[in-house]
Formats: sequence, C-alpha cells, structure tokens
Amino acid sequence: MDSKTTTSNGNSGEPDLKKQRLKTPAMEYVIAIDIETIGDFIEVPKDSNLKPSSIISIGMVVVDVKSGMVLEKARISLKVEEGHDFEPRCFEDFWNKEDPVGSGKRPNMENIKKFQAEAVTPKEAMQYFVDWLDQQEETYAGASVWGDCLSFDHGWLTVYMQRYLGRRSMLYRIGRKWRPSRCTGSYARGLTRWHGEPSKEMWKRLADMIPDLPKESIRDHMPDNDAHYIGQQAAAMLRYSARNPL
Repeated sequence: MDSKTTTSNGNSGEPDLKKQRLKTPAMEYVIAIDIETIGDFIEVPKDSNLKPSSIISIGMVVVDVKSGMVLEKARISLKVEEGHDFEPRCFEDFWNKEDPVGSGKRPNMENIKKFQAEAVTPKEAMQYFVDWLDQQEETYAGASVWGDCLSFDHGWLTVYMQRYLGRRSMLYRIGRKWRPSRCTGSYARGLTRWHGEPSKEMWKRLADMIPDLPKESIRDHMPDNDAHYIGQQAAAMLRYSARNPL
C-alpha cells in the first residue's frame, strides 16, 4: 500500500509545506569582493568618443559568519590600461566629487592617489587576485562569494581574468567547479520582502530587523574597506536567516 501524507487539516493528500523548512548547507565563511573602476565601459565601439574604462583597485576579505570577524583582508591596485581613461560622468559625479559639498575636500581623489602609488600591471594584479581567491576557497572550504553589485563586479573581473590570464569566468572555481556567489542587495530584498530597486527605506527596514548590521561609516570607497562592510553585512544576514528559517 502506498503511504499517505496527512495535511494540517487532517486530510490525506499533499504534505503541509507550511510546516516544512528550507534546508540549506550552513555557511561558515563569507568571501566578499569589491572593485573600483574609472567608469562603466569595459569596451566601446571604435567610432565612439568615449574611451574604455578600467578596474583600478580590488578589495577582498574573508569573514567568519558566526562571529562577524574579518579573518583575511587584502587590496591590489591596477595601472590604467593603455588607451583607457576616466569616463567623464564617473570622474565628475564620483571621483572628483566634494564631500561634503562645499568643503573643498575630495576624499575619492585621495583614494585615486593611493591606488596609483601602489598599482601594478593588470596581469600582475589579476594573478594576485586569483591566487588569493583560490587560496581562501581552499582554506575556508564551503565559503560563498558575495558582492554588493555582483553582476557589475563579476562582469569586470571575468573580462580581466580572461583577458590577462585566460581563466574561466567568476562562475567557476578551480577544476570548473561551480562557485556559489550572492549579492547583498538581492539577499536583502528577499529578507525584507522588498519589491523593486534597493532604497534607503529598504535598508532601514533591514536594519530594524537585524540590529547587528555593520555601520555604513566603514565604507570609504577603498575597496578592501568596502569589502569589509559587504562581508560583515552578508554574515549578519546569514545569522539572521539561520535564526529565522523560511
């Protein structure tokens, strides 16, 4: 005789999904990555007045999910590729922006100076990046990779990995194994049941739900510090999810 499942109302039939919980593997570690670029354009048409942009710095951290502690932190900066330049909009609206307005201070331009002083060739930088990432994924087995704008960052990194190293995309680890990757904005939309683009209201809702979210003040557009924030934000959301399973 076939076995029957009893629903919450006592009738035989389909299982009661409301009483089930989505079971996912526990995530002990988060690898967070952030990049800084001088524009949005990886490539431009030959007849364009624009020049292609470049990655100028990459920041990476490993965060322990349970404690929220940063276990590893690194930054590697890149020389701007020949024939590439700042996208005018990006330079004026972001890198050269006064903060606060009227102060005469341009902290993002100070970051640019730091990147330029420590920059290595794109090939050297990408080799450092993939070696670092490979090592952390071996050391912290099962870690997931996070970003705050995953499609943008991983798109750029994939192009650079293929252009300079002949390496597969960010979708894959060594041996063509799938790399679990997640976006903090998308994850936050799921937790807050937010529809549409992330906004200040959504992040406030998330902060009300998760009091131990990191403070925005640690973000300063140095990619290692921004990755630090992303990693701790991801860890806080994962801890919340573990306490409040679907």
